[in-house]
Amino acid sequence: MAPTFDLAIIGAGPGGYVAAIRASQLGMNTAIIEREHLGGICLNWGCIPTKALLRTSDLYTAMRRASEFGLAADNVRFDLARVVERSRKVAEWLSNGIAYLMRKNKVTVIDGTASLKGNGAIAVTGKDGQRFPNVEAKHIIIATGARARTLPGLEPVVVDEWCRTGAPGLYAIGDVVGPPWLAHKASHEGVLCVEKIAGVEGVHPLNKTAIPACTYSSPQVASVGLTEEEARASGRELKIGRFPYSANGKAIALGETEGLVKTVFHAQSGALIGAHIFGAEATELIQGFVIAKTLETTEAELIAAIFPHPTLSEIMGESVLDAFGRALHI
Repeated sequence: MAPTFDLAIIGAGPGGYVAAIRASQLGMNTAIIEREHLGGICLNWGCIPTKALLRTSDLYTAMRRASEFGLAADNVRFDLARVVERSRKVAEWLSNGIAYLMRKNKVTVIDGTASLKGNGAIAVTGKDGQRFPNVEAKHIIIATGARARTLPGLEPVVVDEWCRTGAPGLYAIGDVVGPPWLAHKASHEGVLCVEKIAGVEGVHPLNKTAIPACTYSSPQVASVGLTEEEARASGRELKIGRFPYSANGKAIALGETEGLVKTVFHAQSGALIGAHIFGAEATELIQGFVIAKTLETTEAELIAAIFPHPTLSEIMGESVLDAFGRALHI
C-alpha cells in the first residue's frame, strides 16, 4: 500500500527542509524526498563549506598583516588538504544536524529520486535503482533547486504569490521558481507556502524588495531594497545618505577603513527605499536595514534609534543622518 501524507516535499535544501519542519509544527504528516544529501547544494557544497574556506582565507590574510597590530607571525603557511578537510567536516556536522531536526519533528525522510505521476502520486527510485512504492500526498512542494531542468508538464515552473503552480495541490519554492537564487529566499517561501496550505491567518506574500543580497568578497557587499538608480527611475524624489568606514572609530581600530554605507529614502514620506553596505561585516550589518524595511520604518524611527558605541553599526546610523543633513562625525 502506498504511503500517504498530508504533504510531500521533493528536495531537502534550505527551502525543502525548512518547509518540512514548519509543516510538522502545524500538525501535518510530512515526508521529504532527497536524492543526495540533506541540506542540498547550499549546505553541502555551496553556502556553508565556502564560508568555512573563506574563514581560513580571512585568518590567513589577518596573520600576514600581523605587524600592523604589533604582532609577529613569520613564515605563515597553509595546508590546502587540511583547509578542505575542515570545510567538509563543517558541512557534515550541519547535514547531520538536519537529519536530527527531521527526526525531532517526525518528518519521514525518503532517500531517492522523485518523479511526479499526477493526482498526488510520486514515484521514487532509490540510489541503487530500486523502485519504491509510490508516495501519495494531498499537497506536494517542489524544492529541487536550480539544477532542475525538466519536470513533466511543468517547464518552466511558474507560481503565484503563494507558490502555487497551475496544477491543483502542487507548489514550488526556491531556485526552481526563479530569482533571486538565494537560500534565505527559499526558506522564507517554504514557510509562507506551508502556512498558506495550513490556513494560518496573517500570512503575507514574499516582498522581494525586502530580501537581502550578500556577496562574500573582500571587502563584503550587502544590500536590500532598491538602488538609487532604480528608485530614481520610478520618478520618486529621494534623499541619499553616505558615510565612510574611514570615519568610524571601530573600523579604524579594526584596521578595516575601506568601505561605506549608503541609504536611499523617499524625500516626502521618509520611507527607507534601499540600503547598501560595502565594507567589513557588511553581510552581518545589513540585517538591521532588512528589519527596518520589513517594519516599514521611516528616517524618524531610525534617527531615534540608539546605535551602540564603538561599533560598525554606527556607520549605518550616520548614513541615515547624512541623508537628512544631520551627520555628526564627518
